[in-house]
Amino acid sequence: MSTELPARPVAASSASPARPLAMGAARALLLLVGLFTTAGATYFTIFASPEQGGVTQPVDWFLGGWAMTMGIGLLFAVARLGQSASLRAVRLTAALVGAHIVFSVIKLIGYGESEVVTVLAVDFVILGLLAASRHP
Repeated sequence: MSTELPARPVAASSASPARPLAMGAARALLLLVGLFTTAGATYFTIFASPEQGGVTQPVDWFLGGWAMTMGIGLLFAVARLGQSASLRAVRLTAALVGAHIVFSVIKLIGYGESEVVTVLAVDFVILGLLAASRHP
């Protein structure tokens, strides 16, 4: 009869309760940003008049298409991260959020839209939550 304690599984001991919470918060924010981006791109690209800020030039069409693609991509990322929060899925989502940050900086500098600062802050929070969801 052995007096040694059985070894504790490493995976179970390294799982922090904060990891699922961080991923859940990241997914919730991704959903909000994805919906906001898709709705804004749809409105300003398809429905808004030029006086309302609608597209008028080829660069505006490009940015509208970029925004629509990112918004839909963020919504797909929410679903993908719900199925599997693999390192690959997290990295792809982080890259998409990075593209959204670049887009927001273009809007801030090129179009003078200061309200995009809030979206930038949310993007950085999402990146932090994604990082926290991957590290013990």
